Amino acid sequence: MGFFRHLYFKKRTAVRQSNPKGGPHKLKAPITKPTVKLIGQDGNAFAIMGNIKRALKRAGADREYIDEYLKEATSGDYNTLLTASMKYVNIE
Repeated sequence: MGFFRHLYFKKRTAVRQSNPKGGPHKLKAPITKPTVKLIGQDGNAFAIMGNIKRALKRAGADREYIDEYLKEATSGDYNTLLTASMKYVNIE
């Protein structure tokens, strides 16, 4: 099972990084920044990331764009999370 799993993930990674035109893969950002209401909601970091991830998905962002947000949001402390969140969505 481990060998086949390795091939599966290797293939997925290769496909995700390629671009039909031969250049680097460009991230597909949503056309408009979605609005997320955080006031009066759960202030837990994981709840915030989940709400923003859902909003980005609904707005049409691709997986790589969402992964970039999650990577940036988890790169520091709680303030870094909030700063990254405000960069990717409008906060109410």
